Amino acid sequence: MFSFHQIQQLITQRYRKQIFIVLPLMYFVGLIGLHISPVQGFFKFFSSINLWVSLGLILLYQPSINRSFSRFALLTFSAGFLVEVLGVKTSLIFGTYWYGKTLGIQLWNVPIVLGANWLILVYGASILTLRLMPLKTLKSDWAKHVLQSIVATTIMVSLDILIEPVAIYFDFWHWENEIVPLQNYIAWFFVALPLVFYCFRSTFEKMNDMALLIMLLQVLFFVGHTILFHFL
Repeated sequence: MFSFHQIQQLITQRYRKQIFIVLPLMYFVGLIGLHISPVQGFFKFFSSINLWVSLGLILLYQPSINRSFSRFALLTFSAGFLVEVLGVKTSLIFGTYWYGKTLGIQLWNVPIVLGANWLILVYGASILTLRLMPLKTLKSDWAKHVLQSIVATTIMVSLDILIEPVAIYFDFWHWENEIVPLQNYIAWFFVALPLVFYCFRSTFEKMNDMALLIMLLQVLFFVGHTILFHFL
């Protein structure tokens, strides 16, 4: 019998090239397919599946899933999902909004995949920030992690600005009068900031090329939608 580590090594090493080619193609096909009316329903159905696959690949490419990483992943998934539940139920966090049917199975009127999405974005933004600004010359880890957390959280909020029009158009979620309130972006920043900071302070290895790739694909995916909205 193969251990999980052996299976992980087999897939990530033997099929690395194929995965790093096929995954961007999946995002590109999804981008185009969502704008073709006869097949739009099919691609909307697979939107949540794509997020689950993306999270699965991030976990597969995580060098070591130790207790520190497990705590971070569980906390971020749970906190992200629960803050969405509170947001929908109370309208006090992000504003008045509700979810459509596109993102799959819901619990308490929130798609469960939203927990996966928060984990993907928090970890992806953290990995991207580490590549952009490692800040190795700073002697204080606290100062370094605070600065990195602010940058990573700003990346997340900037991505959300791109996501919102796409989400409304494809029935991911909707806002009152379809106007995204400033409150949403402020809340995103202050909800994401402690999660990102916790990521940087955790001791697990943060060398996940898949998390970086998926973060970049998410940015290109929503930039692509923004461009297509202007031409279609």
